[in-house]
Amino acid sequence: MTKRRHWLAAKLRGFMLKKMPGITCADLDSFIVDYLDGRLSVRLRRIFERHLRQCSECEAYAEGYRQTVALAGLASRFPDEPVPGDVPKALVDAILAARARLDRSGR
Repeated sequence: MTKRRHWLAAKLRGFMLKKMPGITCADLDSFIVDYLDGRLSVRLRRIFERHLRQCSECEAYAEGYRQTVALAGLASRFPDEPVPGDVPKALVDAILAARARLDRSGR
C-alpha cells in the first residue's frame, strides 16, 4: 500500500470510529493487517479486540488469518522443504503467487 493510500485508510478508519462506538464484521477486514502488525492506536486496538471477544466468527477469521501469515512466513524461510500433505492446495498456490509477485517487484 502506498503511503498516501495508507494515510487515507487511516483517516477513514479514524472517521469511522468517531461516528460509531465499535466496528462491524464487515469493517474487520479493513483493520486486520494493522492489528496483527501492531500498528493500531491503543483506542482502535481496544475496539477491535472488543469486537473479537463478542464475535466468534471474526475471532475465528482473525486466528485463521494469523495462522496463514505464520505459514507464509515459514514457507519463505524454507523454500525448498516439501509442503506437508494436509496444507490445502489453494493456500500453497496463493503463497507461490505472492512470492512470485514479490520477486517481480524486487522486494
